Amino acid sequence: MKTSLLLTYALLVVFSITTAQPAKRAQKRMKLGDYTSAVKMLEREALNPENRNNVIPLLAECYRMLDQPAKAQKWYALAVGLPGATPEWIYSYAQVLRTTGDYKKSREMFVRYTQLRPDDPRGNMNIASCDFIINPKNLIIPAYQVKAVKNINSSQSDFSPVFYKDELVFASDRNLNLYDNSCNWEGRGYFDILNTHPKEPLKFSDQMKSAKLVSGKFVKSYHDGPVVFDGESRAYFTRTYTNKSGRGGNVTNHLEIYYSDMSEGKWGPLQPFFLNTKKYSVGFPTISADGLTMVFASDMPGGNGGTDLYCCRWENGKWSQPVNLGPEINTAGNEVFPSLQSDGSLLFSSDGLPGYGSLDIFCSKTGNDGWIKPENLGSPINSSYDDFSMNYAPNSSNGFFTSNRPGGMGSNDIYAFSRIDFGDQFVNNKVEVGKP
Repeated sequence: MKTSLLLTYALLVVFSITTAQPAKRAQKRMKLGDYTSAVKMLEREALNPENRNNVIPLLAECYRMLDQPAKAQKWYALAVGLPGATPEWIYSYAQVLRTTGDYKKSREMFVRYTQLRPDDPRGNMNIASCDFIINPKNLIIPAYQVKAVKNINSSQSDFSPVFYKDELVFASDRNLNLYDNSCNWEGRGYFDILNTHPKEPLKFSDQMKSAKLVSGKFVKSYHDGPVVFDGESRAYFTRTYTNKSGRGGNVTNHLEIYYSDMSEGKWGPLQPFFLNTKKYSVGFPTISADGLTMVFASDMPGGNGGTDLYCCRWENGKWSQPVNLGPEINTAGNEVFPSLQSDGSLLFSSDGLPGYGSLDIFCSKTGNDGWIKPENLGSPINSSYDDFSMNYAPNSSNGFFTSNRPGGMGSNDIYAFSRIDFGDQFVNNKVEVGKP
């Protein structure tokens, strides 16, 4: 999953307007989010020695946005050696190096970026993350087993599994032939909400029944999902709108929250969340077990970084004004995909806290003075790729999460996990080294 498109647009702004016509056409496709078509144009143009240097950084960015880090790394390695290499190219190169597991080289590039952009806190933030992985003292003994789930993952993106009654509900952009659902993003379709039935929901199992579309008023030709349930009678979900700024302008994504109430066995008309606005995005809500707390992600003004996590309380029959979860949780990076568990703990993903990859899963709980320092859940929950949307099954040490790590069927895949029982050695979601 992409946490920001800002680097893409920055690249297009600083790129020379003297590029050849095919490269210009590719740039237009990139602005529209059609990186698949852009790659085809740029690969052909890269064979032309006169224009090769012009298309190298564009190819690198296309492959990064297509979740193909090995190919992106190849082209960024060339781009950062070109005359006039920008800090943005260096930053993106450092990102894909970390994704492919070359933490030492990634650290070198983040240091180089920081020297060019000393006022950007993301440089030092990512250096700290590389140091975290390189330092053997930070080794976290695996406390989980994981395996990809069979039957429900597709060649497209399947993500954000949550429990509803005896069902597992998730989002997917597989082509369901419901409508013209081509959105020109990686050549894929719109997100829809699907459900399946785990054969053994409380056991660590990768066996699932085939998934089917959830029927209801919220099945539309938009990106719908993820979804979360407040009890059995209300569903909150994220809807993503794609906006184009003028003729030939950039395409941006805007997130809003909607909810639907169950009535007589059917989901009713959509209702907008009171914080929806065109000025900023709100999305990825999660509801506490008692239905009194909502945590969601937003890039509203006043935050610590790209997207922060906020909390609303259900008071007097309505949601309160949002409160930022504070610097213990939120960083100069992006915090997304929060998930409140039945024990009150908060699982979420961040690219700003020290971790293994772009998005790592962390766990925090509330203390006397607010949220305590988040714990990285370690490998194999986290990888050098994007890991997010972790949820436990009710009253269980098992559950599901999402990752785009290699070895899956598609862009994002759903994985089953089981927490290993180490008895008293298991503290704060990790194994305490040295305990008998």
